[in-house]
Amino acid sequence: MAFKWSKNQLEAIRTIGSNVLVSAGAGSGKTAVLTERIFQIIKSGHSLSRFLVLTFTNAAAGEMKTRLRDKLLADSQTNNLATEIEAAHIETFDAFSLYLVKKYCSRLCISSDINIMEPSLLKIQKLKIIDQVFNEYYESRNPLFVEMINAFCLKSDQSLKSFLEQIINLSNLKINKSAFFRYLMEDCYDTNRINSYIDNYYLQEVENFRQLRKLGETLSDLDDANQICDILDQIINARNYDEFAFLKEVLIFPKQRSKYPEEDKLLRNYIATSFKEWKAGNFGPRKEVLKAFTLYQLYGKLLVEMAQIVDKRFFAFKKENHSYDFPDIARMALEIIAIPEVCEEIKSSFDFIMVDEYQDTSDIQEEVIRALSRDNVYMVGDVKQSIYRFRNANCQIFQDKFVAYKKNQGGKEIDLNVSFRSRYQVINFINETFAKLMTSRYNIINYDDGHNFVFEPVIYSQDNNNDYLPVVYTYPKGKSEENVDQEIAIIADDIIAKINDGFTIYDKEEKITRPVGFGDFSIIIDRATDFDKYHRYFSIRGIPLNVIQDERIDDSLLGMVTKNLIILFSSIANNNLDDCFIHAYVSIARSFLMRLPDQEIFDIVASKLFVHTALFEKLEKVVRIFKNSSLYEIVRALYDEFDIYHQLMRLDRINNNIEMVDSFLSFAKSMDDLGFSLDDFATYFGELTQYGLEVKVPRKGHQKNAVTIITIHRSKGLEYPIVYLPGLFKTFNRDEVKESFIASPDYGIFFPSPNDIPYASFPHFLIKQKYVQDDFEEKIRLFYVAITRVREKLIFLYPRDENDTTFYDLKKANCFKNFLEYLALPDALGKEYVWKKASIPSNSRQKASKIVKIKQLSLPSKLVEKKAASKKEVQGAEQSALEFGNQLHHLLEVVDYEKKDLSFISDKRLGKCVSNVLKSSLFANVKNKDLRHEYEFYDDVNQVHGIIDCLILKPNEIIIVDFKLKNLDDEHYIVQLHTYRDYIKSISDKPIRMYLVAALTGEERQID
Repeated sequence: MAFKWSKNQLEAIRTIGSNVLVSAGAGSGKTAVLTERIFQIIKSGHSLSRFLVLTFTNAAAGEMKTRLRDKLLADSQTNNLATEIEAAHIETFDAFSLYLVKKYCSRLCISSDINIMEPSLLKIQKLKIIDQVFNEYYESRNPLFVEMINAFCLKSDQSLKSFLEQIINLSNLKINKSAFFRYLMEDCYDTNRINSYIDNYYLQEVENFRQLRKLGETLSDLDDANQICDILDQIINARNYDEFAFLKEVLIFPKQRSKYPEEDKLLRNYIATSFKEWKAGNFGPRKEVLKAFTLYQLYGKLLVEMAQIVDKRFFAFKKENHSYDFPDIARMALEIIAIPEVCEEIKSSFDFIMVDEYQDTSDIQEEVIRALSRDNVYMVGDVKQSIYRFRNANCQIFQDKFVAYKKNQGGKEIDLNVSFRSRYQVINFINETFAKLMTSRYNIINYDDGHNFVFEPVIYSQDNNNDYLPVVYTYPKGKSEENVDQEIAIIADDIIAKINDGFTIYDKEEKITRPVGFGDFSIIIDRATDFDKYHRYFSIRGIPLNVIQDERIDDSLLGMVTKNLIILFSSIANNNLDDCFIHAYVSIARSFLMRLPDQEIFDIVASKLFVHTALFEKLEKVVRIFKNSSLYEIVRALYDEFDIYHQLMRLDRINNNIEMVDSFLSFAKSMDDLGFSLDDFATYFGELTQYGLEVKVPRKGHQKNAVTIITIHRSKGLEYPIVYLPGLFKTFNRDEVKESFIASPDYGIFFPSPNDIPYASFPHFLIKQKYVQDDFEEKIRLFYVAITRVREKLIFLYPRDENDTTFYDLKKANCFKNFLEYLALPDALGKEYVWKKASIPSNSRQKASKIVKIKQLSLPSKLVEKKAASKKEVQGAEQSALEFGNQLHHLLEVVDYEKKDLSFISDKRLGKCVSNVLKSSLFANVKNKDLRHEYEFYDDVNQVHGIIDCLILKPNEIIIVDFKLKNLDDEHYIVQLHTYRDYIKSISDKPIRMYLVAALTGEERQID
C-alpha cells in the first residue's frame, strides 16, 4: 500500500497467539492486510510450508499468491523464498479437501485416481437413478407407494421425483447424513417440538400486534384509533394459542370512515393490511396444527427411505467411476479428519491457518477448520457481504464468533472500518443507509455495532461537492418491459452526456483527476435477464460494453454446432443416414460453418444428395482418419476440418467464442478420462434437454475502455468510479416458497394439504416464513454489496408512480425498490431524469456489435424452413449471378466510404457497381465510423434472423440501406426492409428511414 497502515490494520497484521477474527468492511484493505501478515510472519523466520491459507475461489488464491510473490521478491531477505509459493497450501477449500482425500485415500478404501465430474453429468446420473428407483417401486406395487402416487400424481410423477431430489440435496448439506435422515423420519414429528413451534409463533405474533398498536395510537382520528386499538388489544391479551386462533375467526377490522384524514390513510391501510394477512393464515386450533404435521408422516418416511436408496446407489456409481463432486470430497475430508491419529498429523503440519472471505463458510467447511484448529486460526471477512446462501454459506458462523470474540471469548475480534475505496459522500450515504437497514429488528447484523465506515482523507479529500452525492433518477412508471427499456435508454444517454460534459473522476492508478471515460462506468443488476437488451441498445448507440455473465455452452451457437457435428460423424461412421442425420445435416448446412442457401439445402434433402456435397466430404474425411480415436481427438479434428476458429471470427464476441471452443475441448477431454464414448457425448446433449439442465461457463468482456454490465454477485470484490443500479423494481425471485411439496432441514418434509381441510397449513407457513426471512436478510446484504462497489458516483433508477406509498414494514419488501421507499430516497435524492439526447464524440464511437442466435432447425419428415428476413433465392438462379452478388456485397462491406478509393478492385464491372453505390446521396458526406455493415440480428419476438446490408447511424436518425443489383420494385424487398425496421425500432427510439440502392444503375428508392 502506498500509505501507512492504520492502527487497526497494524493490529490485524501483528496479532498472533490466538484465534483472530478480522471484520473488514468493503474497501478496507482486507487482502493487503492478509498478505502483509503472511509476509511478516515469513520474514520473522517461519516457513511458508507451515501455512494453510484457504480461499473460496481459484482467482482469490491466485491473487494471493501473486501479491505474496511480489512482496517476497521485493525484499532481499525473502526473495529466495518466492519459488516456494506454488507448493504452498494457498488454495481453495475444495483444493485442500481434495489434497487430503488423495493423500489419505487408503483410509477410505478408495483409489487415489480421483476425478471431479462435471456437475451436469452427475445430475443426469442422479436423476436416472431416481427414475430407476421409482420404476422398482412401481413394479413391486408397494401399497404405500401406490397410495402416495394416487394421492398426488394425476398426470405425472415428476413433482414427487423432484421432491425426492430436494430431500437428497438437503442431506448433502449436512455433516452427518444418517442423523439427518433419522431426523426426517422420526424426530421432526415429536409433539413437544411441534408445540414449541406453535408457542413461538403465537408469542411472536402478539409482539407484532403490540408494535401495530403503537402505530394505531398515532392516528389523528381518535374514535377510529380507539376502535382499532380495542381490536388489537383483544389479540394482544389472548391467554394462549387456542384463544389467539379463535380470535382469527371472529374479529373484524373496523371499516374506514368517510372523509378520513388524508394524512392517516397510508398508515391505516398498512395496519388493516397486516390484520387481513394475519386472518388469512388461519391454522385452526392446536390439535389441528398437530394433525397437519403428522398427516402424511407415512408418506414422508417412505420418501426418506427412497432417498437413502438413491443416495447409496449414487455414491456407489461415483466410487466405481472414481468421480465425485466437491461436496463429496469435503465430506470424505471430514471422515479423514475424524480419524484421531490422522487429525493430529494434519494439525501438527500447520502453525498458521488463515481463512479469507470467512463469511462464506459452510457448516462442513467450518467443521474442517474447527477440527484442525490449535487456537491458530485467523479469519478475515465481512458478514455484511455474505451473499452465497445458494452455495450453502452460513453467515451465522461469522456472526456468532463476531459477538463472542468481541468479549474475548475464544479469540480476538478486530474491526477494519476505514474505507480506502470511496469518496466521503459515498461513505456517508452508506453509513446512513445501513444504520437503518441492518438492525437487530430486521436481521442478525447490527450495523452500529462495529460496522460503521470511517472516512480518512487518504485518497479523497473530505469535500462537499454535490456532484458526487448519490442520486435517484426517476421516470414515469410503465409495465416491466417498458421500465427496462426506459432505464437502458436513460443510462446510455447519461453516460454519453457525462463524457461530453467532461465529468471528472480521480484515477487511483495514475493519481490524477481526469475526465471520465467509458471504462469508468458500471451497470450492476441483481440478474442477467436483460443483458442482451443492454448490449443491443448500447451497440446501436456506439457505446462499448463488456458483458460479464455466465454463458450457457450447451444451448449456444457453438454448442448446437458441436452436437450436430458429433451426430453427423457418428451417423456416417455407422452408415446410418436416418432422420437424425438429416436434422443435423440441415442445421450444419445453414449454420455459420457452411451458410448454404435454403433452396440449395432443400434440393439436397429432397433428392438425398448428401454424399455428393462438400459438407459430407469433409465429415467423411474426418471419419476415415479418426473413427477409432478418442472423443477429444474427434472433436478436435472436426473443429480443425471446419476451420472453427476462423469461422467464429465472422461472429460477434470473438474472444468469448474462442474461449468456448477451448471449453468444449476441455469438456471432451474430461469425458474421455471418464470413459465416455462418442455416442455418450451425443446422448449427453439430449439428456440435458430431457432433464431441463444447463451447462454454463463464466464469460467476461475483453474490450478496453468499455462500460461494464455485471450482476451483483459477480461484482463482489470489484470497484468502479460510477455505478448505475437499475432493475430495482423487479420482484425478488422466491419461487421455492410457491411449491406445495416442500422440505426443510428444520421442520421436516410436507405434502400438499387435502382440499377438504378448512385450515391453512402451519408447516408450510413455517417453512416459507423461514425461507423468506433468510432471503430478506440476504437481500439486504446483496444491496450492501451493490452500493459498496462505487468509488465516486452512485445512481439509482426508480420508476415513479403516483400511487407509490411510504413503506412501513421493511420485512414485507419484495424488491429493492421497496428499500428505497422505506429509506424515503426517491423524495430525498430523487430527480426526474432530463433527457440530454447526447451523441458520442467521433473518437469514442464503437462499431456496433452483432448478437446472433441461430436455433436448430426441427425437421420431421420434410424440410421445415425457419422464417428468415431476406428474400429466398430464386430456384434455378445462375451460379455466376449468385457469385457476383456475393462478391459485390463483400466489396461494399470493406470499401472506404470516405476516401472512395476503388483501385484495389480489379473487376471493372464490380468496380462500376461499387462506384454507383458510393455516388448515392446517402453516402455523400458519410463517415466510416457511422456505418455498420452486414449487421446480423436475431429478433426473439418475431423469430426472425436477418442480416442488414448497411446501417447509417446519424445523431438524430438511423438509415437502413439494402443493396440490390437492379430491380427495386420487388414486393419482397419492401417486406424485408419493414422487418429490418421493426427490429431496429425495438432497440432504438431514433427515427428510421429505409432505402433500396441499385448497384448496376446507382438508383436509390426510399421505402415508406
